[in-house]
This record gives sequence, structure tokens and C-alpha cells, in this order.
Amino acid sequence: MLSEETVLVRFYSSPSRYICTVFDEMRTAHKNRNYSYLESLIDEANLLASRMEAALEEVQSLEELHAECKKLRKELKELEEKKKS
Repeated sequence: MLSEETVLVRFYSSPSRYICTVFDEMRTAHKNRNYSYLESLIDEANLLASRMEAALEEVQSLEELHAECKKLRKELKELEEKKKS
């Protein structure tokens, strides 16, 4: 059984944990009827899910920026060709 202090140390010192690992620990806590650190696991799952959502939004923003850059490069090329003629 993990003490609350151990759980908090894990929570703040392991940024590369997967949310599935946290869910597995929640299942273990429920199976053993040990709810002493469940609140911190819920907080950790919330934090990891928020990070995943933020990362997805960043990827979407990057894709939109890439599409905009392609469009602007095409316009620039057309303007340069127009200027030459």
C-alpha cells in the first residue's frame, strides 16, 4: 500500500506517465478497497488528459498554419510571376 506522500511524489516527479497507468492504479485501488490516494490519482488523470487535449489542439493549430503557409507561398509565387511578365 502506498502512502499519500509517496503518491504525491510520484505525481509530481513522473511527467512521462501514461494515463492508462493511472487508470490501472485506480482499478487496483478499487479492487483492494483502498481509496486513500484515489483523489490524487483522479487529479493526475485530469492533468494528463488536459495535457493530451492541449497537445491535440497544438497539432491542429500547426496543421492549420502549415496549410495557410502553403496558400500564401502559392499566392506569392503567382504574384512574382505576374510581376515578371
